[in-house]
Amino acid sequence: MSTGTRGPRTGRIPPHIQDRLAAKRARAERRELLGPWYRRAPFVGVVAALVGLAAGIAVGRVTAPDPLAAAAEELGSLALAVDQSAMIWDSGLPTGEPSVQSGLTTLRDGDPSVVTEHLDTWLRAYGQVIAALEAAEVSPAADGTRQLFVAAAELSRDATETVGAAAAVEAGAREVLLIEAERIRARAVTYADAGERVLQRLQGEDVGSEPSPATAPELPRPAAVTEEDGAEPEPTTASS
Repeated sequence: MSTGTRGPRTGRIPPHIQDRLAAKRARAERRELLGPWYRRAPFVGVVAALVGLAAGIAVGRVTAPDPLAAAAEELGSLALAVDQSAMIWDSGLPTGEPSVQSGLTTLRDGDPSVVTEHLDTWLRAYGQVIAALEAAEVSPAADGTRQLFVAAAELSRDATETVGAAAAVEAGAREVLLIEAERIRARAVTYADAGERVLQRLQGEDVGSEPSPATAPELPRPAAVTEEDGAEPEPTTASS
């Protein structure tokens, strides 16, 4: 038996967790920058302002000495729209409507009223975000990342539509659709985080590396979905 004293643990945070934390910090800093206006302004007004901001940057980029710096400015403005997209799912709209996540939770508990009452509002809000991202003029250096942001918002809208479909079926059939909605939303977060990492690199931050959404493996399907497709669910193994 060892009688020595145990030193402090010096575990290192995995790179992908560091990336997620950095992305959250960046979003928090943008919200703090906008202050109360960000939290209280009508959603459509916020999105319209983002389009104007991106267009203004596009006009000014011809005088920018560094194309990558200009791309960082453009993507920084578009990231605000991505933040709005995340709010629809995670925390609700600035105008007081609840989040999609809260609707999913109450639906899982057997109450579809939040989803049925607010589904159209959520879908309109996502449509506004997508329109804002697609309408913004950006340089070629920023366009690929803009497409990541568009894909993230579109996938989040698809996940919300799936939650709406779950509210329209019998309670016993809902769980498969809710799990599928969560899978789609997780994929959306992957795209949004990939765009955030590009933005952080353009801003000179060291964010490590992680598979892009195009090469990242799909999340495992729930057993209920796999069995419904006629295939046995694959066993999962723990890795050390």
